[in-house]
Amino acid sequence: MFGRCTRKEKCERSAEPRRFTWDIKQCVRLSVHPSNISVSQFSVTLILEAHNVPELSAGVNCTFEDLAEMDGLVEGNRIKCSSPAEKEVPRIIVDNGDHQIVQLYLKSKETGLVFANTSFVFYNCSVHKSCLSCVRSPYQCHWCKYRHDCTHDPRTCSFQEGRVKKPEVISEVRGQG
Repeated sequence: MFGRCTRKEKCERSAEPRRFTWDIKQCVRLSVHPSNISVSQFSVTLILEAHNVPELSAGVNCTFEDLAEMDGLVEGNRIKCSSPAEKEVPRIIVDNGDHQIVQLYLKSKETGLVFANTSFVFYNCSVHKSCLSCVRSPYQCHWCKYRHDCTHDPRTCSFQEGRVKKPEVISEVRGQG
């Protein structure tokens, strides 16, 4: 839980399970689901799966770089965290492309130190100004045909106009996008 390289005898509580490792297969691994969300989604529940971690009964904090830090809810090897609130979500502008990668850290409440991290992506569909660009995005972007708008939420396209998600459908709207 100290996240440093040291000799076993200098590692506090090294005799406890998963407190000390000498093999890469025993290193802490962390995954997050979903691994990306739109910049216009706030306080989304994220499930982090942690492998090879010591007992976490003291609790953990989830930290999105310098954007936000909040309590994580530990349930076995899973940790529930919320994505940042609206005021904390990074502003992604056209010059920076359609996404921003931030590091999501787990910090031990026992030691106050980061012991695991993984990449997390905030994406912004609205930077796409054509149907083709929108639906070719690797993220959950949808093109609203008649509004000429790219969005992460297909419900914002009116029912009558429909939406486009798959690149194969682009041929129908080539002249529009």
